Amino acid sequence: MWDEASGTFLSVNRDTLEKIPVATIGSWIPLMAEVPTDVMAKRMAETIQTDHWNTPLPVPTVDRKDKRWKSDDYWRGDVWPAPNYQIAKGLALYGHKEAAAQIADKTVANAIRNGVSEHYDALSGKPLGVRFLGMSCTLVTLMLDGLCATHALTFKSP
Repeated sequence: MWDEASGTFLSVNRDTLEKIPVATIGSWIPLMAEVPTDVMAKRMAETIQTDHWNTPLPVPTVDRKDKRWKSDDYWRGDVWPAPNYQIAKGLALYGHKEAAAQIADKTVANAIRNGVSEHYDALSGKPLGVRFLGMSCTLVTLMLDGLCATHALTFKSP
């Protein structure tokens, strides 16, 4: 559910529909599904560039200002290439290409520097989890979809 104060979507309690006041990586996924209005997407593009989300390697899985945030903890502040692809793609769909490129370029540059991995520490960029995990191929998709400003791959059919 949309939450203007956090500039993101929040989960809600199934029974009461009360918002759960913890912004997570799931707060950004509505972008790729084209759920937000243009006004909401603009607010989200501004929010993702704040220190809540713009860690040295963006986008952490939990708001950096949340008391449970830890940069290298599993789904508590680490960074995953697949959700970063979804967020960058969603931002680009709404015309926020610079914000998308910042996420995409930092994600790809980190993988080039530290290797392909399942997920990464949001502060140091160090690999966590399974190296070369299949879903990490979204690093290539960031480039193939033209979401990066400084990294590019092109595909030529045979």
